Amino acid sequence: MASAAEVVATAAELADAKPAEAVALLRSVCLAPGSPGDAELKAREAAVGALCALLAKQRDAAALCALLSELRPLFAVIPKAKTAKLVRTVIDAVATVPDTAAMQARGRGPLCREARQPSPPPSSPPISPPRRAHASLPPRPPGGAVQGAGGVV
Repeated sequence: MASAAEVVATAAELADAKPAEAVALLRSVCLAPGSPGDAELKAREAAVGALCALLAKQRDAAALCALLSELRPLFAVIPKAKTAKLVRTVIDAVATVPDTAAMQARGRGPLCREARQPSPPPSSPPISPPRRAHASLPPRPPGGAVQGAGGVV
């Protein structure tokens, strides 16, 4: 079986002649199950970048949006910085496709909804504010500054 890097190289060669096959090859690398090692992760990053470029060239913004949700299993096993880089790559690719302003709408478009992941529910009750160390001292003014003998402290 060919390595992920070899599949990405093959897809790059096919991109102009047979774009549908190139997309299928790149998707197979991007969406491969399992936790990637260092070399595999670099190949997957390259595959995501090549796939985004190819889909943007085909002006397929819907496929780019769907790619974000399809990549979630990969995002779960790689570091957050790598995840942010890949999400940014997809969003930048969508930005190059004409007539996608509604899709890119800040916080309202489908792309923004896909990029955000709902926060997990809190596992414990919220923490109450800390108590003052000395109950006999007056509370600080709203600005936090305290008027002392030598001026504002």
